[in-house]
Amino acid sequence: MIKRIILFIAWIASLVLISLVGGKISYGIFITLTLIPLLSLVYLFIVNLTFRIYQELGTRTVVAGERTDYLFKIRNSSVFAYSGIKVELYSNFFSVDELPNNIEYELLPEEEICFKTQLSCKYRGQYEVGVKRVIIHDFFRLFTWKHNSMSTLNAIVQPKYFIPESLKCLDNISSLKASSEKSGADYPDAVVRDYLRGDSIRHIHWKSTAKTGSLKVRNFYSVNNERIRLYLNTKRISNDIMVFLPAEDKILSVMLSVVAFFAYRNTAVNICFDEFNSHTDMEIATPKQFNDLYGRISELAFSSSMDESESVNHFHNEYLDSKEDIVFIISQELGANLLAQAESISMSGSYVIIYTLDNEKISSSNERLQIINVELEDELEVLLQ
Repeated sequence: MIKRIILFIAWIASLVLISLVGGKISYGIFITLTLIPLLSLVYLFIVNLTFRIYQELGTRTVVAGERTDYLFKIRNSSVFAYSGIKVELYSNFFSVDELPNNIEYELLPEEEICFKTQLSCKYRGQYEVGVKRVIIHDFFRLFTWKHNSMSTLNAIVQPKYFIPESLKCLDNISSLKASSEKSGADYPDAVVRDYLRGDSIRHIHWKSTAKTGSLKVRNFYSVNNERIRLYLNTKRISNDIMVFLPAEDKILSVMLSVVAFFAYRNTAVNICFDEFNSHTDMEIATPKQFNDLYGRISELAFSSSMDESESVNHFHNEYLDSKEDIVFIISQELGANLLAQAESISMSGSYVIIYTLDNEKISSSNERLQIINVELEDELEVLLQ
């Protein structure tokens, strides 16, 4: 803008010079100052027609957090040199190794710039990645032409998960069961045992070790004979993609990791969730069934119009028919209705474990009800095991 103002002032001055002095030099200055913006616009038009941009993903379907190959290439196919070209990326939900954003490039005729790098998507979902637009400047930097990329890449991103060696939430159940047996020991066998060669250091119970003077490890709660039910709340909490995309990605990663823990131990989990305003109930008991679930959950559509109370009531009614020993509730928000149903289930004798993104840090004095607050930045390994 400053350069345009300076050019305009100079152009007015050239008119004054012609009026006062005249002559070839005055007219030459006037013609030059008049042609500069016109030539700049013609230059931008030619560059816009002749530059070529190409980008490619190694695979269109990727897993959140994992890197995939990414190729970006820009080429000057004209007889003119390109003075200033910037590349602007979709920067919200992915990162690219070694591809600078908003850096200007200069290309000679028939010259090209090629980056072979890797791209990593942050969240589960389907969204655009790579180059969003190309910004072109003329030689005098008077004008800017923004050209939206014609080769936009749409990535299909699946949620990440891991298979825990143990679940911390089950330790509390183990402790409660041990207490109910009134064993009288400070550290009953149901909670800790002596360290054996080959036990993971991560499983050492440091409080017990400090008190007894010998290494103790947690004796994890056996789930092979337990009846387990899981409810996933699929209500969308916001229509802002910057809000709902990270939240849905996190809650699905937690859910899949919990189910994977049981499935890879051939322990059945009855799962309940809403999809397209219809109730879905399914049992996952083997790794193969888990892989089928993973493909379905990757495309699961959350809905802001979902009737949450109806879904929660359906889940509770299903629970009443089966009476599980352990009930998992995984929800972005923990509303009063859902919390009341969880309290009711725990009072009937089941152990209830809630994973929630709710920022209110809700807690419960009910020892059979665990409420685990999840942060978006929490690592799954640290959160779960």
